[in-house]
Amino acid sequence: MDEEAGVVRVAFLNPLDTLSLEEVEDLTGLVVEPYQTTKSDFLYALAKHYPELGLPVPRRLRARAKRTSCSGSSS
Repeated sequence: MDEEAGVVRVAFLNPLDTLSLEEVEDLTGLVVEPYQTTKSDFLYALAKHYPELGLPVPRRLRARAKRTSCSGSSS
């Protein structure tokens, strides 16, 4: 979120859904910069960042996340 610029970046399954974009803009008072995501990536992000929801973290994505976080460091 870039409040100074008045922009919030949001991942949508369908970033062309103007009704959803407008609803987020109305709720936040910011301009939405839409990004597209897959359903599995969206569910993974919800489970990982909001554990209080009690959603299971998909195994396939959990393994992929470990690989990408380990490969990002270069010594």
